[in-house]
Amino acid sequence: MVDKAKTSGVERMLDPIGDRVVKDVARPPRYPMSTEKLYHTVKGKSVPDVQLIREHLNLEGHIAKECLI
Repeated sequence: MVDKAKTSGVERMLDPIGDRVVKDVARPPRYPMSTEKLYHTVKGKSVPDVQLIREHLNLEGHIAKECLI
C-alpha cells in the first residue's frame, strides 16, 4: 500500500507508536490549512487552490480561522 501521507500535498498526522486500529484509513491532516497554502498564483493573480482545499477538507482537515474570516 502506498503511503498517501508522502504523495499528497498535505502533511498528515503522525502515528509514532503504530496504534491506529484501522490502518487502511488515511490519517487526517496534521495542521489546519494556512493562508500560504490556500492561495497560488495564476497569470499574476493570487487565487484559491481549489484542488488542494477540496483534498484537505475531504481528509477531514481544518482551515485556519484567519483564512475563513
